[in-house]
This record gives sequence, structure tokens and C-alpha cells, in this order.
Amino acid sequence: FRRRLPSESNLPRYASPAAARASSSSSSSLSTLATSSLPSSATARRTRAPLSPPPPPPPPPVAIVLPVKGVKPDSEDNWRAQLSSSYAGDREYVFVVESADDPAAAAATRLAKEFGRDRAGRAGRVRVRVLEAGSSTRSSQKIHSMLKGARAVCGGGGGDDDDDAGAKYVLFLDDDIRTHANTIGSLVSSMETLGEDAFLVNGYPFDIPEESAASSAAFVDYLTMVYHLVLIVAFSQGAVAKNVWGGCMLLRTSDVRQNTHGWVTRYEDGGYSDDLILASLCDEHARVIGCPFDALFPQRMGGGGGGGRKSKKTFARWWNYLRRQLFVMDTYSNAHNRRVNHAMLLVLSYLSLAVTTGMACALTELASWGRARSEVDVRFPSLAAAVVVAFACAVRSARAMYAAMGDLAEALGDADANALVKKINWAKVAAAFACAYALVPIAAAITATRATVVWEGVAYNKRRGKVTRRG
Repeated sequence: FRRRLPSESNLPRYASPAAARASSSSSSSLSTLATSSLPSSATARRTRAPLSPPPPPPPPPVAIVLPVKGVKPDSEDNWRAQLSSSYAGDREYVFVVESADDPAAAAATRLAKEFGRDRAGRAGRVRVRVLEAGSSTRSSQKIHSMLKGARAVCGGGGGDDDDDAGAKYVLFLDDDIRTHANTIGSLVSSMETLGEDAFLVNGYPFDIPEESAASSAAFVDYLTMVYHLVLIVAFSQGAVAKNVWGGCMLLRTSDVRQNTHGWVTRYEDGGYSDDLILASLCDEHARVIGCPFDALFPQRMGGGGGGGRKSKKTFARWWNYLRRQLFVMDTYSNAHNRRVNHAMLLVLSYLSLAVTTGMACALTELASWGRARSEVDVRFPSLAAAVVVAFACAVRSARAMYAAMGDLAEALGDADANALVKKINWAKVAAAFACAYALVPIAAAITATRATVVWEGVAYNKRRGKVTRRG
């Protein structure tokens, strides 16, 4: 994470009108300096026939699809951040709800009207609308809503909305992430730079637990945080990645229309995990996954603001969350996807068991040595001490990584996130890591023997890697 922070010299081409004006001003100053150093005849010719740079190409239009369900405490704040982009190209935001009765429908409609009143003077044409997707039957509700929104903006939705088939890219965003002003520009620039080798560009989140809540609720946040913590490393290795995070994915609309590599079919036919399906597909077909370093999204777990109800945090809810995270590794769309997902589940279970039992044994041995050394002459358990020191170093490295991400979030305009990062209790992080990963093998065993999981109040059954909705 110790890479260059955004500046005028390295902003994406489609970052913002302000960046373009800064670049234009710099070019004008250099042109004036060069002209003043020419001979008088050359200056005259320059005056008679000024050379002006060609205008930059217009940024490609982007459609943003947001599958939403319910109104969480921070939902409206997150939606406002997503709507307040500095991207200079045309944008269309489609909030996709399961039904008009969903509270998210009224909230999104109200926000669309509010945003429309504030549109004066902004660059690029912007539309905001709400779309009803209906209930899924042979896929997860999220995937069903994603495809409904994608078809609507790609000319496959029918009706009078097909005039928006000109969008070059479709961006899928979760409703619980808070984007920064340059997010869309950064993602589009990455896709344009990587070219046809890239199938998608995505970002990655980092969780910020709540310290002001009751201790039990706060510790549940830490349990969630540590499960995601190890995944951040895979997203932070450069401009490309092997992993996909479903909360932020930019694809070409042509790949939606053409069902490239059959990804739409994989989604529709029992699809449950939007990101693991695409990660496996990119691996299978040797397609690149872009991941610009500034596509970083702080996820506040406190649930303050936004006007929604505060969700109750309990260990039972976290246990269901963990089971869902492992449930996805037993879903698949073909043989390759099955091998990849089952290998991940096996490796995760083995490493979780090895690390937690190793730490438990090391601490037990050190405790035994501490009790016995005053009575008998016993050898110091150097191997056990090395294990504990290695774990402490890993926690310290994670803390440094989080500090770097907090600095980056502040540079991108989210100073509040950096302040919250500094309040994280890293002793709780260490304890939560030990607890969470000690339970992973148990949750994995249950996942392998049970075919049902509940997600957002909807029960799903899996059979031969594919899911169907119950009820």
C-alpha cells in the first residue's frame, strides 16, 4: 500500500473535470514558454497558425447497477456518495429492488428526485431510476437483480429504456460501500489501459469495526473484520489481481449482450456467488482482472447515520454470515469452478486448523514452562516462543497495512475513515482472529453436510453446486 497517492501527475484520464482543467493549464504554460524562446519569424508563423492540441476523447458512458434490499443505517449516505461522482462522462444509475414494497424502493426514489434537483452545472448527462426485478427462482436474489439491471441498461430490458444501449461499461455496486469521487474514473481508466485482455475491473473493501457499541456487538464486528483481513493481501499486489470482489465490478456491456464465456448463463443457472463465478471464469479463460490501487472502500460497521434502523449484532448472526461465506465454496457452475472452490475450502480449513491449534499448543507450552521453571530446571520452549512472536509480527504487519489504507482513504477524501482506523483495538483483532479461524473448520464441515443457507431472509438450497430459492 506504500504506493503513490493520487496527484495531478497520475490521475486517471477520466478522473474529474478539475483534473482535466489542471492538465490544460499546465500544457498552456509550457506552450507559452516554448513560444517565447523561438526566433521572431518563427514566432510570427506561430501567431498566424497556432497549433492547438486535439480535444480529448469524451469519457465513455457508464451504467451503474445497484441491487438493493432494505434500508440499512448507512444506506442513504452510501448512495449519495455513489451518486456524487466527478466522472465527466454520461452516467445512469439503476437501483434494482425485488419489489415496490421494499423500503429501498421509496428511499431510492426519494434520493433520485433529490439528486435531480441538485444536477445543475455538473458535467455529463446523469439519469437515476428505480427498477423492480421480481423474485429470483434459480439463482440468488442479488444475481437476479444484477442481471435485470444489466439488461435494462444494455438494451435487453425491453420498453422505452432501450435507448440507453450506448453505455460502454456497466458497473455493479453493492449498496453498503462508500465510493469516492474518482472511483468510476479510476475503474474506467484501468479497463481502458488493460485493453481487451481484461474481462473486468474491481475494487476491494476494508472493514472498520465499531468501538462505541456494547463490547459483545463490537467483538462481532471484529470477527467479521478478521475474516476479510487475509483477503486484502490478494487485492493489493498491483494493477491486476486473481481475486474478484462482488461489491464493485466493472464489465463491458458488450460482454453482457454477447454472454461472453457464458458468464450470464452461469449466473442464471443456479448462480449464487457473483464474484467466485467470475474469478473462476477469468482463470479458466486466461482473462485479466484489473484492480486499481485507489479502488478502495472503507466499510463502516457501526451502523450510524443514514436514517435506517440499527441492525442487531449477535454471535448467531455472525455464525450465519460465516456459514454463507463457506457455503459459496460449495457452489459451482462447471467442473473447473468446482475444483477451484473446493480447493479453496480445503486449504482455508486446513490453514485455519493449523494456525489456531499451533497457537493454542504454543501458548499452552509457554504457560507450562512458566509454572514449572520456579520448581525445576526446564528448557525454554523456543519453538513455541517463535510461533507466538510470528503471530505478533503478523498482527503488527496487519496494523501497518490498515494504517496505510487509512492514509489512502484520507487522500481520497475520506478523512473520517482514517480517524476510525486509528481507534481499532488490535488486541481484539488478535483475539477475534483466533476465535474466528478456530470455528472455520467446524463451519466448513457443517457446510459440506447441509444443503440450505439463509441470506437476507431468503432460504436457498444447493444441489450439485447450483442453488434454487425456497419459498
